[in-house]
Amino acid sequence: AEATAAVHALDAAAAAAPALALVHAGPTPRQRVKPESMFDPNDPQIKQDLVRMIMQWCEDEGYYATMQTIQDEANVKLAELEQQDALMLRLRKCILDGDWAEADRCARASFRNYKPLLFAVYRQQFLELIAVQEVQKALAVLGKRLKPLEAHARSQAEFKDLCYLLTCKNVQDGIASWEGVSAERELLAEHFQTVLDLDDRAGDARTENKAGNGAVATGSLSVGAAISAPPPSVAVRPTAASSMRRVPERRLLSLLRQSYAYQVEFSPFHPRAHAARERESAMAVSSLLDDYQCPMLPNSLRATLWGHSADVKAIAYIGREGTYAASGGSDNTVRIWDCRDGGRLHATLEGHTARVWSVSAGPSGRLLVSSGGEGAVRLWTSGEGGTSESPRAGRGLSGSGPDFRCAHDLGDRRHGAVYSAAVSDSERACVTGGYDRKVRVFDLAAGCAVSTLSGHESAVTSATFNQAGNLVISGSKDCKVRFWDVRSGLCIKALSSPLIGEVSCIALAGNGLSLVVCSRNNANRLWDMRMAKALVTFKGHHNTHANFVRARFGPKDETVLGGSEDGCVYLWGAQSGAVLHRLRGHEGVVYDTDWSERASQLASCSHDGTVRLWMWEPDASYDCVD
Repeated sequence: AEATAAVHALDAAAAAAPALALVHAGPTPRQRVKPESMFDPNDPQIKQDLVRMIMQWCEDEGYYATMQTIQDEANVKLAELEQQDALMLRLRKCILDGDWAEADRCARASFRNYKPLLFAVYRQQFLELIAVQEVQKALAVLGKRLKPLEAHARSQAEFKDLCYLLTCKNVQDGIASWEGVSAERELLAEHFQTVLDLDDRAGDARTENKAGNGAVATGSLSVGAAISAPPPSVAVRPTAASSMRRVPERRLLSLLRQSYAYQVEFSPFHPRAHAARERESAMAVSSLLDDYQCPMLPNSLRATLWGHSADVKAIAYIGREGTYAASGGSDNTVRIWDCRDGGRLHATLEGHTARVWSVSAGPSGRLLVSSGGEGAVRLWTSGEGGTSESPRAGRGLSGSGPDFRCAHDLGDRRHGAVYSAAVSDSERACVTGGYDRKVRVFDLAAGCAVSTLSGHESAVTSATFNQAGNLVISGSKDCKVRFWDVRSGLCIKALSSPLIGEVSCIALAGNGLSLVVCSRNNANRLWDMRMAKALVTFKGHHNTHANFVRARFGPKDETVLGGSEDGCVYLWGAQSGAVLHRLRGHEGVVYDTDWSERASQLASCSHDGTVRLWMWEPDASYDCVD
């Protein structure tokens, strides 16, 4: 009752509150139900219902040939089941009546691996002859029927034990568990039904393996194990009455929607969308192949990290865990932050002689690249990778954690400032762009440039790899975004549109299909990589004067996070382009942001010289822009 009252109270509060784009109601007090406990997928009635719903969907969508094929196959399967049931009834009657010759014929017709069953049938006949002291007939059954099937007995000693019974006066002298002819026949018939069900399931498994892997599973059923084990409950065949029931309209789609709504309702942080423009983008599912996962949008300041003596230009999480982050600023240093708990300065990496424009870390967390205004591109490695000397690298190290050392200086001071540096996912290469209008690709193991990509007509402000590492994307102040083939060094595509102003940053989605382009015209845009078409425009922020205001993809690539000259961090819906939230706290231009999926934490850096960490708090509100 208290849980229900709490849910009603949340609903009432949500209805009375101002319209918000996305509000998290917090964990639900109700207990989850295990999906696997809902029904038995091997139940014939469930299987028939699924087939009928699929047929209905095919008919609704116009797949009439497919529907007819499924119907024909279902009818054949049903006829096989009916024939199998008839054979089983016949076999059961033969066993109960002691008609062993007919039981032999039924077993051969009903089972794939019938020889162990024949041994069980003639074993029963043999024991009944011993029970009535028909020794000669028992000896004939033993020699003609059981001896050829000795290899299919439950154990190696079973045939010898049956031979011993020829010297006994009754069956109980050799088999203490013998309960009499009628009881043993009934028990044998029940276990035959068990073996038939197991045989059906083994056949279904072989069919699935053949369809999925191109190989048929081999092996035989252990009839002896089935006979010695207690029989499981036998599923009832679909009845004619159930087959005649009308399938409710669009039943399959209805169940899928209910399943998705269940996942949303019982997600750890249940979103309640009130604004009409955000309801569709926040709640609608785009694929049935993945379970619903609610993005936890950060809405509260967790920590403010002080340490830089000037403005901070770049921020990046180190590795996938989100435990540490690196920042670079105009004080010519790269600083490593421990982002756990309240956050603290972990180490200071020195060596740059001008402001640090960009930092990028590899997914392993053991490699870091920074680029500076003097033209230096410094490769920092931690652990076994970083053994070279570095001028005062690692000063101020506190506690355990990554110990970065400078392994290489990849830059050339003659090329001028390097504004962007990005590490490939494989951590084998690095791409840079800078004042000299060139894009350079470096081999990190060799510590040298392997290709120089020319084509931009102004300074290159941002460059990155795709996930495979065979494509480089670069943006420039010449208002163009270029795509380069790494192997050939050729520009294979260029985005040139009046919509693109001076590019300050580009960011690629995790699936490699979408690209965010930040421009110095107060607009960030989402581009489709395949069609080279602008899909969504993100507005509300300010980006006209500061050199580099960057944006990245946020939780599950469903949101876009970016800085602004008004001191706010903006969160947009990737599909709708609407502002979901503004994070206030910085006292200067927010230059860069980064999102850690595993830590569910956002990091931002600003002209005010701070790095701030943001997380979701259930009691905090959302600041939306209409």
